[in-house]
Amino acid sequence: MDPPNIERQTVLRDKAAIPHIRRTVSGTIEWPEGDTYNLVDTSLLGRWERDSQALELYDDLTFSTSQSGTVYSGTYYTVPPRQYLRLEYDDGTAYEYFYRFNSGQSPPTLDIYTTENEYLSTYEQTSDRQDNRTVAEAARQQVMYELDNGQTKSRDLTTGSAGTGFIVDPDGYVVTNAHVVGVHNDPEDQLYFQLANNNEQELREAFQESNLSENELQVVVDILLEKLFDYYAEKSTVRSVSTDIGVLSGTATPDEEFSAESWAATVETTGSVYDDVGGEPSWGRDIAVLKVDEQQPLPTVRLGSSTDLGTGAEVFVIGYPDIGLQEMFEERDTTLEPSLTSGVVSARRTLNSGVETIQTDAGINPGNSGGPMYNSDGEVVGIATFRPADVDLEEIAFALPIEIATGFMGELGVENKQSTLSTTYQEGLNALWRDDCETVDEKMDAVLDMWSGHPYAEDIKEQC
Repeated sequence: MDPPNIERQTVLRDKAAIPHIRRTVSGTIEWPEGDTYNLVDTSLLGRWERDSQALELYDDLTFSTSQSGTVYSGTYYTVPPRQYLRLEYDDGTAYEYFYRFNSGQSPPTLDIYTTENEYLSTYEQTSDRQDNRTVAEAARQQVMYELDNGQTKSRDLTTGSAGTGFIVDPDGYVVTNAHVVGVHNDPEDQLYFQLANNNEQELREAFQESNLSENELQVVVDILLEKLFDYYAEKSTVRSVSTDIGVLSGTATPDEEFSAESWAATVETTGSVYDDVGGEPSWGRDIAVLKVDEQQPLPTVRLGSSTDLGTGAEVFVIGYPDIGLQEMFEERDTTLEPSLTSGVVSARRTLNSGVETIQTDAGINPGNSGGPMYNSDGEVVGIATFRPADVDLEEIAFALPIEIATGFMGELGVENKQSTLSTTYQEGLNALWRDDCETVDEKMDAVLDMWSGHPYAEDIKEQC
C-alpha cells in the first residue's frame, strides 16, 4: 500500500489529537409572573356623550373632547386590568379616572369614577369606532406588568459555544481559541440570550395561525421580545450559574457503532478575543490553553513554524464545522469525524491591534475555530480563528500564527512533545502503508495497552 498524500496521512495521524470542544453554560432564570395589556381598550373606541359634553377616543391613543362648542385634544392610555383611564391634554394638564364599561346596555354606557372610587358621571356611546391598527402598531402599545399575588416563574437553561482544539502535550494540554471557551462572554448574558431564543420561538408559534407575512411576523416578534426583556431586566434574577468545558474525542467503528470519550477541562491561560484600538474593537491574541483532566498519556500534534509561510504556500485546516456536532455531548450516536479544508496562504497581515495573522482561502467556518492549520509537511503552523464580518467576502479567512500559542505555552512551561503513544501509533501507520500487518497489530495493540479507549487503533488494525 502506497502512503497516502500528506493531508490523509496527517488526518489519520492526528485526528485523535484534534478534539471537539464545547463550553456549556447552565443556570436558572426566575421572574415574577406577569401578564400584558394594551394601552388601547378597544371597547372604549368611539364617541361618548352626556348632556353637552362629548369624548372621542381613537386607536392611536389620541382623544378629543368638546363642551359648549369648545374642542380640546390630547393623548390618553388605559389600563384595562385595573379599569384605569388617563387623559393628558395638549396644554399639559392631566386627569385620572377609573371607569366601568357596560356592554349590556343599549346603547353601551361608560361610568366614570375618581381614583378614590367616587362616582362622577355616565356617558352613552353614540357611535363606535373600528380598531384599524396594524398588528405591529398594536404590539407597540402592549405593556407587561407584574401580577398581584402571582407565582414565581422560572426556566432552567443550557447554552454554550463550540469549536476545535489540538493537544500539544501528552499530559493533556490543549490549544484552542479564547472565544471558543467564552472569554468574552458573560455567562448570565448567554443565559438571557438563550431565553430570548426560546421566547422568540414561542412567539412565532403563537402567531403561526395569523396571516402575517414573514417580515410582518419578524417585526411583531422583535417588538414583543424587547418588551419581554425590559420586564426581565427589571424583575428577573439568575441563580445556580455553572460553566463547564468539555473536550470530546471519538469515532465511528466499522459497524457504525459510535464511541466517544469526553474529558473535563480547565482553562489555564487565555489571551483577549478583542483589543480596543482607538475606541473600536479589533481582534486580539485569541488563544486559550486548556488542561484536560485525564491520567493517561494523550496523542499530540506536531508544531512547526509559520516564519517562512508566505503567500502561495499550501495549507490545510482540520476541525469540526458547526453542523450539529454540539449535540454529540448529549447524543452519542453520530460520527465524530473532523473535516479537512485546503487552500493557500493569500497574504500575511498585521491587524491594527498589532496581532499578526495568516490570511487563507482554506475554509474556516463556525466550529472550526481553534483548530490546527497545517503546512505541506504536516506541521501545525497556525490556529484557525475567524472570518471577516462582511458576508459578501468569499474565500477569505484568518488564522493566528502558531508562535502566539507557543508564547502562551511557554508561560505555563508547556512544551510540544511526542509521547510514546503518538510515536507507537505513527509506527503502526507506517507499517500499514507498507502492508506489514504483523507490525500493525503489534503497534496498535501497544497503543491500546497505553490507552484502552483509543478511538482509532482498532480501525487501523482492521484496515490491514
